[in-house]
Parts: sequence; C-alpha cells; structure tokens
Amino acid sequence: MVIRAVVTSDYMTARPASLLQEIPLTFIRNLAEELSSQPNVDLVLYDITSKPPATVEWE
Repeated sequence: MVIRAVVTSDYMTARPASLLQEIPLTFIRNLAEELSSQPNVDLVLYDITSKPPATVEWE
C-alpha cells in the first residue's frame, strides 16, 4: 500500500507533503501501523514523487 500526500492548487503540478512540517511523523507512523495490521497488507510506503513526472492519482 502506498501513501501519497501531495500539496497542489491546480492539479497540474504538485509537490509531496512535507513530513514533520505539514504532516506529523506520529500521524504517518500510526497510519502505517494501522494499515499494515490489515489482512493482505505486507508493506506500507510513503511516495515522495512530485508532479510532474508523476500524476496526482496513483496509476
């Protein structure tokens, strides 16, 4: 499972949400623990790809 938090105003460009400044690290840790405790979830990743080259939606 991949967490991809981005900051954008127009959805044409986006940057990854900043850990510690925009998203508390404790929130990400708690979310990752909760997600990884679900059946069939083996790994939780945090994607820091900006747009472009990536899209806002996961493909």
